[in-house]
Amino acid sequence: MCHVMMGNLVMFRKDSVLNILIQSLDWETFEQYSTWQLFLAHSIAMETIIPILHHLKYKEHPEALSCLLLQLRREKPSEDMVKMVLSRPCNHDDQFTTSILRHWAAKQDDALGEHIKTQLIKNNNQPRKRQRSGSSSSKLAQLTLGTDPGTSGQPETEPDAHQEQL
Repeated sequence: MCHVMMGNLVMFRKDSVLNILIQSLDWETFEQYSTWQLFLAHSIAMETIIPILHHLKYKEHPEALSCLLLQLRREKPSEDMVKMVLSRPCNHDDQFTTSILRHWAAKQDDALGEHIKTQLIKNNNQPRKRQRSGSSSSKLAQLTLGTDPGTSGQPETEPDAHQEQL
């Protein structure tokens, strides 16, 4: 470990470390923890391996998730880190996302807030898929809004009732 930290021994290169860590997900617990310890001894930025989050499932990869969580709590959140954390699938029993977001909110609230805001703005500015004119949701909207499907979306009015009010 000391030789790795001093740079005399290089076991992971920046361009291959992500693939190695992904392959290690099928290994036994001790081997996974050892691999993560060796990775952490290298001075490789977390940004390099953060895409591993797409591969981690809380029931199948607790070793990798716990090592990643312990390392991420030492990091200042970057835009890419926040994006990857927020894109994890929601599962009531998976506490990874809430744990790291809560920690970052307590320690790095300004940076976290800015990155979440950036993600929300990006998601809001993405083009939406157009719905077909005959879709059930548009029919539901027409019924809810009281519009006539045969018109240009204007609410239906009864001419006699409207004229009587004048």
